[in-house]
Amino acid sequence: MAPLRGREHGSQRRHTGLHFSRDAGPPESGAGRRFFTDDNRADLTVQSVSNAANDSPAKFLAKQRPPAGIIYKRITPNFFVVSSIRKDRIWYNRCNRGNGVMDCVLINYPAADKLSWDSVVIRISHTLRG
Repeated sequence: MAPLRGREHGSQRRHTGLHFSRDAGPPESGAGRRFFTDDNRADLTVQSVSNAANDSPAKFLAKQRPPAGIIYKRITPNFFVVSSIRKDRIWYNRCNRGNGVMDCVLINYPAADKLSWDSVVIRISHTLRG
């Protein structure tokens, strides 16, 4: 895995080019990059999102107004993880609390391929460092 550094905030994440080999440019918000698999079935976004108020992960998540129907949610003083299924796709978001930012990994992939993606998602989420 190659490191991906957030220029604005000094955060560092690692992404795996093995699965997400196509660069899709900057994310819709925050500083970072988006990537797609060669077949466009899955995407990965790594980004740093401003948290100027230095909110806790719980408060930051609440301000984002996540959709109803979250299947998995874990919140600690240092990070949050939320995941669910929408339109036959699993979405997974993990954000670690940084100094004035939240360093996040967002992954979307087909729900039908859940078993083959589980280990990839776990490995990527554990490489997020603030």
